[in-house]
Amino acid sequence: MNLEKIDKIIRSKPNVLSWRFDLTKKVKGKDTGQPCITVFVTRKVKASKLKPNELIPPRIGDLPTDVIELSSSDFEIGETKVGKLPPHVQRRIAGGVRDEAL
Repeated sequence: MNLEKIDKIIRSKPNVLSWRFDLTKKVKGKDTGQPCITVFVTRKVKASKLKPNELIPPRIGDLPTDVIELSSSDFEIGETKVGKLPPHVQRRIAGGVRDEAL
């Protein structure tokens, strides 16, 4: 699946800020080492509160998804809250999309 198609799927969902596909899935705070598509959202919402077409799918193509909640304060301009976090956390928050295919 190409990046444009992935982007279209993800950005059609509510609360999405950004996404990446170069991180690994975390379950209950522990890194599984499994490559995934990480989706950053303004807030996580219980699946029961969303319509089926609003859910981020558990997999997109061959990769599982991982949804991470970020507050708007994580995106302050200038001396940012993100800049004060450890580098491994900054990499998870940075967001963006590469120009190469999966």
